[in-house]
Amino acid sequence: NPCFEIWMYAYFGEMPAIRESYTCCDRFADKFEKVTGQKYYKNDRDVYRKLVQYGDFGQAVLLAERSLKKCVDDGKKLPSEMWPACMVQRLVAEIWEKIK
Repeated sequence: NPCFEIWMYAYFGEMPAIRESYTCCDRFADKFEKVTGQKYYKNDRDVYRKLVQYGDFGQAVLLAERSLKKCVDDGKKLPSEMWPACMVQRLVAEIWEKIK
């Protein structure tokens, strides 16, 4: 089952197929530090600002939607089967639209 960090990876232009949540979190932390020069803390209140500053929200949504479409096209129907896809981008996009 994909972790939330899969969605955040998309800000940096990739959505790797990582099944284990702990591996995903560790690899995202490495990627985050490489891109931002800062350590990743899951409870960091500023993480969204950093993602927007160092990544690309529009690219993240497109990449996540493309990944989700591929899973659906491949016949995956259950969210637990849809890795590395997620649907977090839809929630984030909806929130972003409302606060703009």
